[in-house]
Amino acid sequence: MSVKLIKPAAIKEKDEKENEVQTAVSQPITSEASGQPLTANNSGGSLGDAFAQIDKKYSSDLFAKNEVPSLDKLSLYEKNADEIEHEAKTSLEEYRVNNQNSINNSADNKLTSLNTKQAATEKAYENNILNAKDRFESNVQSIKAAANKKGLSRSSIVENAQLDNQNAKLQTLNNLKNSLSEQMGEINRQISVLNAQRDAALQSFDIAYAARLDQKIASLNADYEKKNNDIIKYNNTLAQQQAKLQEAADTAMLKQFADYAKIRDSNTKDYFADLARAEKMQAAYDYLLLYSKEEALDFAKKNADLKQQLGNYYDSLIARLSLREV
Repeated sequence: MSVKLIKPAAIKEKDEKENEVQTAVSQPITSEASGQPLTANNSGGSLGDAFAQIDKKYSSDLFAKNEVPSLDKLSLYEKNADEIEHEAKTSLEEYRVNNQNSINNSADNKLTSLNTKQAATEKAYENNILNAKDRFESNVQSIKAAANKKGLSRSSIVENAQLDNQNAKLQTLNNLKNSLSEQMGEINRQISVLNAQRDAALQSFDIAYAARLDQKIASLNADYEKKNNDIIKYNNTLAQQQAKLQEAADTAMLKQFADYAKIRDSNTKDYFADLARAEKMQAAYDYLLLYSKEEALDFAKKNADLKQQLGNYYDSLIARLSLREV
């Protein structure tokens, strides 16, 4: 609350004196007791400014202004189930890929060998067919040549010989075809077995991987729980240290005020209010030294704001002004 500086009646009657006083009020007010300018920041100002600075000095947020810097606490690990699973999978990714690649590479190498064998078998079959056809065709020509040489080109002996050659050819080609079918069947069987073994190995690994993943997730959960417990303990310790530092800072602050022992077991807020009123009384007294005794008393007695500001110290101000000689 600002103080309304109402001019005493005596001053109103003296224009020259009024100008002189107003000039003095605009200048820094010097304390009679300390000899220092009467303002909170020692930079000059009115009594109202001085009162405002005193109110600020003893305000309710006095302890807040005295707050010590916060100690840096650690943040907890806040991991949800999906994040934990992702971290576990990431840590096992190399293990998973290497094992799956090992199974697939082994199966692929065997499959390549079987495919090569299959192609070679088919190629051999084709060559055997060509060779058999060429051989039996050569037999036909030999039979004809021998028959012509003997003049038996149209005899039943030649016809029977050619028929036997044709039957032998058909039988040979059929045997080659059956042999190819058996060999390709065996190769296909081995390929099927190989693929089944691959699938079984991959399925078995998936089961092992799932178990290992569960173990890793459980391990990570336990690790983060332990880390968070350690962080909570650390932060609790910091909080205790913070409280001790704040208590020490508050104690040091309180000791700067007079009669520290008086407020240890009393209402701190009321005590600060009393200190503020006492300091305002001294500020008002120093300010009114600019006026004569008569003018100062007239001003003080007629100023309701001043009386409200000083409270129980108002009478002390009046008493001190009354004791002035001039």
